[in-house]
Amino acid sequence: MIKISREARGALFFLLCLILGMPAVSCGPSGSRREIVQRRALSESDQLIKPDATSAERFGFRPAGQSSPGGSRPQNPFRWDTPGQWSESPPTSMRVANLTFGESGEGECYLTAMPGDGGGVEANLNRWRTQMGQPPLSETEIEKLPRKTLLMQPVPFIEIDGDFTPMGASEALKDYRMLGVILSFDRFTLFVKMVGPRDVVESEEENFDTFCRSVRIVGTDDGANP
Repeated sequence: MIKISREARGALFFLLCLILGMPAVSCGPSGSRREIVQRRALSESDQLIKPDATSAERFGFRPAGQSSPGGSRPQNPFRWDTPGQWSESPPTSMRVANLTFGESGEGECYLTAMPGDGGGVEANLNRWRTQMGQPPLSETEIEKLPRKTLLMQPVPFIEIDGDFTPMGASEALKDYRMLGVILSFDRFTLFVKMVGPRDVVESEEENFDTFCRSVRIVGTDDGANP
């Protein structure tokens, strides 16, 4: 089982709080909770709203291996291996890793990280099923799902065929397949979701496994860091 150091968990939780604009909360020696608040004056450029900004630009993340002038921006704590035929795109919205595959890049696979339970494993798996035009699963059915590996943990794996309706779309994309896993810790939850034309996704399932197994966090105690 992977062991994430207390420092790494704390740093990751703080970075995820930055993503959602949440206040970080700490416990004092007596167990009392106190809010950690950091205030700074915003420059004119900081105050501008940039609706087309990526998550890295919006929240101050920088890709792994990329230097940051003055060291003022926190580094994305996640690392992963990109399968050989896949392409990596800049992060968008809440996606930490954003990958595409297929002859025309018609398939996509991405990693999302959220503080807390992210809404819950069951709710998210069934939300994905709804996107594919399929009925929800019961708690018992979810417990019986096969497992994949993410951060060296066994996690429920869902495979759904159907007509995919992306968020905000009015029409469904026919004959699609979705693969997904969710890993929930006490302070954050990870999601890996892969979707595309059924035949394209079917041919890339082994690479989905490879990507999931490769995901790691800087500061883990198992020596998996690059």
